[in-house]
Amino acid sequence: MRISDVLKLIKERKERNEKFLAAQKKKKENTPKKENDEGQDDETPRCKGLTQNGEQCKRLALEGSEFCALHQPKGDK
Repeated sequence: MRISDVLKLIKERKERNEKFLAAQKKKKENTPKKENDEGQDDETPRCKGLTQNGEQCKRLALEGSEFCALHQPKGDK
């Protein structure tokens, strides 16, 4: 394979990737974002822990848990 053929393949792949990324970006921009009352994504769960004031913690829960690192029950880490 000649260098010119390799460069042509690289250019074609780059153009294809740029088109794909542009389409993904457009798709993301056109997808309505769901938010709860605090403006956070509904897909990202909030910590179920309570602050000293008795309010729900505003931190994000750890993956696979209902609590952030601060409110994680001991032994469940």
